[in-house]
Amino acid sequence: VYEQQGDTAQALTHLKEAVKLKPDVADLHYNLGLAYELEGDRTQAKTHYERALKLDPQGEDARKALARVQS
Repeated sequence: VYEQQGDTAQALTHLKEAVKLKPDVADLHYNLGLAYELEGDRTQAKTHYERALKLDPQGEDARKALARVQS
């Protein structure tokens, strides 16, 4: 929601907290990766996309996002 409203800093804050509470949820890592990517932090984005894929190897969105930040 925050990302859609252009408030990536707020999204990062909430998503980091959510990942702390539920570290095994692939979607949270994917969304945190997106927020980092929007902020220009490709290293952190890559880390969270990789984690999302480890948790959900079938995650096509995370796979595409990972390819995007690796290019």
